[in-house]
Formats: sequence, C-alpha cells, structure tokens
Amino acid sequence: MDFRISIEEFEGPLDLLAYLVKKEEVDLKEFPLSKITGKYLSYLEGLKNVDFDTAGEFIKYSALLVQLKARALAHRENGENIQEDVELKELKNRVAEYRKFLDGFEFLREKEQEAIRMYKRPFMTEFYSFNVKKKDLVDAAKSLKKQKGFNPPASLVWHIERVIHRLVEKIERLGSFPLWKSMKDTSYSEKVGTFFALLEVVRQGIAGVIQHEIFGEIWVKKK
Repeated sequence: MDFRISIEEFEGPLDLLAYLVKKEEVDLKEFPLSKITGKYLSYLEGLKNVDFDTAGEFIKYSALLVQLKARALAHRENGENIQEDVELKELKNRVAEYRKFLDGFEFLREKEQEAIRMYKRPFMTEFYSFNVKKKDLVDAAKSLKKQKGFNPPASLVWHIERVIHRLVEKIERLGSFPLWKSMKDTSYSEKVGTFFALLEVVRQGIAGVIQHEIFGEIWVKKK
C-alpha cells in the first residue's frame, strides 16, 4: 500500500530540523550541530519498517548531518580555527527559509480561523417591486400637509469620554452583558453614543464582542 511517510507528523527533513532547532530555543546562527544530529538520528529509528523510497530525503539529510558533525570534530581535535563549513551554512539557510514558510502558513491559518468566526451579510436574492400610482403619491403628499407641524426632539450632547467611562464601569461590574437588550429603553442618540464607546473599548482591549448569528444579540465580555 502506498502512503506518504510523516515521522511524528513531520512532513520532511526540513520540517523535522526546524522543529528540533525551535525545541532547543536557539537562534539558527547558533545551530547546535551535535545535539541536533543526535536527536535527528533518534527520530529516524521509526524508518525501520518504512519504504526507503519515501524516506530517502530523511536519510539523505541524516548522512549530511553526520558528515558535518564528523568534520567539525576533526577540526576541533586538530585545533584548527577555520571559517564556517559551507555545507553547514547552506543547511542553515534551508532551515531558515523553511521556518519562514511555516510562519507564513501559521499566519494564514490564524486568519482562516478568524474568518470562520465572522458573519457576513448574505447577498439579497429577492427583489421587491411596488405598484405605486401617481395619484397615491399626490394623496400622500396632501395628507402630510394636513398633519400638525413636526417638532424634532431637542438635541442632546453626549461626551464620548463619559459614555466610555460608564461602559467600562458596567463591564467591570457585570463581566458580560447583551448589548442591544441593555439599551432597549434608551434613546436613539444614546444608542449611537454607546456603540461608538464600545468600539473604542474593544480597540483598547478592555472588552471583546461575540455575535453567534447574523443579526443576533451582541454580547460584550470583559477580557
């Protein structure tokens, strides 16, 4: 049966090397050749009963690591102080490039998870048309003229700093609460002010918001 080998979930030798370097918590410039080689070879014990065509890349890199380690030991025993091995430098570069690929993959996966938790308004699939005659519009205009003059409500000035302060106090006191339900009996202008205050509170990392369904209740939760 054909299958793709993955040692301990590692998809290839560079994946394994990148993991081992990260596990040692060292910079690639301080590549601990001796430790990495030993641990890499111990992982290859799982290849005993595996198709060697599939495991060829792992074995190729194990031979390279052993060769690099042997050269390093020989230079050390002879007391030679030479520049960094060219092949070792190339290996570091390969691992570094692979690490960049992994970081990019992790970034995209995080963005994917964020997108899953977002709700988008669906496109309108039904369009409505109204059969309104000219006479109906004229009658509607006449009825408006007969109505008493409309007096707009007095303007209210909301200081956003005060609204934010009250909102933060509420978050600290309750921990979490439904936004729309809590503003049920408030005026339109107060709803707008509270909403803008909430945006600022979320931006500052004081609280987060969760909406489980489109047009559903928005829950404000303390972070």
